[in-house]
Amino acid sequence: MWPFMLLLAASVVSASSSFAAVREMKAVRTDVPPKIDGVLDDPCWRKAVPTSDFVQMDPDEGKLATEQTIVRVLYDDDNLYFGIECLDSRPDKIVARLVPRDSNFWPGDLISIVLDTFHDHQTCFGFQVNPFGIQRDFRSTEDGRRTWSGLDLAWDGLWWSKGRITDRGWTVEIAIPFKTLRFPRKSEQIWGVNIQRYQSSKNEDSDWSFISRDDGGIIKVSKAGHLVGLRD
Repeated sequence: MWPFMLLLAASVVSASSSFAAVREMKAVRTDVPPKIDGVLDDPCWRKAVPTSDFVQMDPDEGKLATEQTIVRVLYDDDNLYFGIECLDSRPDKIVARLVPRDSNFWPGDLISIVLDTFHDHQTCFGFQVNPFGIQRDFRSTEDGRRTWSGLDLAWDGLWWSKGRITDRGWTVEIAIPFKTLRFPRKSEQIWGVNIQRYQSSKNEDSDWSFISRDDGGIIKVSKAGHLVGLRD
């Protein structure tokens, strides 16, 4: 009995440790920016460092997402670029609505990005897109303690996005000008970052850096990973 209990305890500690480690997402400088058309075929995306292994918040908290999301990040002197592929074995089940900017996308498929540019584990800029690239943005403070009702939805940033539904799922390209954001005056930046995907056909929420149901969602930026590689 005792060896079994020790083995069980060790497995629980191992699982917890995998979420305790801070994840890193690397931004790679590019001289030629991608064309923001929702197609990840630009040569620059090939030198980006892909990251994946999204973990479910719902419905099976702590398990890997049933269908993964692949994220690539680039930057140049002016913009931060995200190229995101949402794999979906049933692309005909993807839900995307043509709605005005800053509308509620529910219950459609969705990607959310938060950037803690001061890396204070308290504040973030938020960017959301659906499979058509339609935008919604916000700011959040206090590490999300006021939950989604405390968002500053009046904030409107200047950024570009385009999405497409494919035979593998859907893809989106995003360009966020640095002048849209605020960040410290440092030659090397480390920002907090997290990305959440909602897959409507499975009612599944998954995050790049693990978020539990008790955390209240992706605006819990103290649970974000690190965006590294931003220099000069």
